Amino acid sequence: MSLDPGIAGEIVARGAQKRADHAEVFYKSYRNTSGRNKGPAVESLSSSFSSGYSVRVIRKNRLGFSFSTDIGKAGEAIKRALEASESVDGDPSLAMAPASPSSEVRIFDDAIRDMNEDDAIRMGHADRKGSV
Repeated sequence: MSLDPGIAGEIVARGAQKRADHAEVFYKSYRNTSGRNKGPAVESLSSSFSSGYSVRVIRKNRLGFSFSTDIGKAGEAIKRALEASESVDGDPSLAMAPASPSSEVRIFDDAIRDMNEDDAIRMGHADRKGSV
């Protein structure tokens, strides 16, 4: 699952509406599958999906940051980032990188991403026998 670039743009726009001089969003998501074998039997198997995003703002040369896992609460995340910026000293050299088109960072093998739990179990058994 990935964040719709339009939603990231909306979050940045909301930051501007709340009087942030600059705003940016960082989003990360991942899926984890882990299992435990006891002999030839699968003792446990679990899958999870996690995602979250951070909002960084600069307002009056002061940096604020906030993080959330609920995309529906972006307004609150921006508000917390702006509030955080009020409690730090100003730094006139603060800046953010220029906007750039979003792209998907792919640092994994698609075959592993698409693997189902049964395939993971089979791979785990094969690995225990010394072959893949």
